[in-house]
Amino acid sequence: MMTKLINCKMKEIYFSPIEIKENPEEEKARCQFWHSMNIFAIQNMSLINLQRA
Repeated sequence: MMTKLINCKMKEIYFSPIEIKENPEEEKARCQFWHSMNIFAIQNMSLINLQRA
C-alpha cells in the first residue's frame, strides 16, 4: 500500500462586515414575491395530489 503526502495550504479571508440597509418597499416586495411563490407551490402540490387520486 502506497501513501502520498499532500501539501495543504489554508487560505484566510478577511472581511469587514457592512450593515445592509433596505427600503421598506423592497422588503415588502420581496415578502410578497415569496408569498406568491408559496401559494403557487401549494396549488401545484394540490393539483398533483388530485391527479394521483
